[in-house]
Amino acid sequence: MDTVQSMADELTGKALPALAAQLKVTPDQLGQSLAANFPAVATGVSQLGTVLPRFQALVSGVEQNTANFRLADSIPTASTPTTLLHWLFVIPAFVLVISGGAGLLAGRRVGTRTPAVDYDVLARSST
Repeated sequence: MDTVQSMADELTGKALPALAAQLKVTPDQLGQSLAANFPAVATGVSQLGTVLPRFQALVSGVEQNTANFRLADSIPTASTPTTLLHWLFVIPAFVLVISGGAGLLAGRRVGTRTPAVDYDVLARSST
């Protein structure tokens, strides 16, 4: 964060004023030229005052939690390779697909059985 802050300070305090002097324009004219020709750069420079404090707050939050990050080594599965995670999803999915296929095949076998009632006998008795 110190490096980023130094870069921003040097950009706004030295580089842009020196560029304006080299181009023989005022800093306001340079700002207008940047806005017209390089709007993303002009927007970035104008937002440095709001972005850098937010960034500093995030960095401070991380610095305050370094002890918690070190505790991540105490997670029981910390030494488990991350490629194992794929198999923890693939194997249950495979079991579900096989189970569903077996259920479909069993359902077809039940549907092919001959009915318990003789339809010819029913048809003759109704006439």
